[in-house]
Amino acid sequence: MLYANLGEKDQAVSEAIKLEKLAPEDANAVSAIAYIYSQIGRTAEAIPWLQKEIQLEPVNATARYNLGVAYGKINRFSDAIATYKTVGEKQPKHWRSLLNMGYAYLKIGQKEQARECFHRVLEIDPGNTEAKRELQKLIAKEK
Repeated sequence: MLYANLGEKDQAVSEAIKLEKLAPEDANAVSAIAYIYSQIGRTAEAIPWLQKEIQLEPVNATARYNLGVAYGKINRFSDAIATYKTVGEKQPKHWRSLLNMGYAYLKIGQKEQARECFHRVLEIDPGNTEAKRELQKLIAKEK
């Protein structure tokens, strides 16, 4: 992971491949591989690793959240929404998933669902400035 953080992409991928061979069923190794691909901007390649991490650790809400983020980065907003919903099933107060789900709904033009997500974020975290700002934008567009 150090190579990915330092921007040494080829070395980072080489290390990821070594990790895969050493511990293909280790959730921490799989998570590290997903992280490396995400850090070097190869998000689409991180997705199968995040999916595998979820298979290895089905209750891992963080892996599900990261998968939702990855889907959003490659404009697969419907997949992102579905994934964020599973995070909510595991951790109903995971406001970051709700916030990102709201953004994803906006991207596909579903403003009412986005509004609901932003309201739910504020129920969990009343001081959340991002959710407040997005709600204000939605209200302003209605006028």
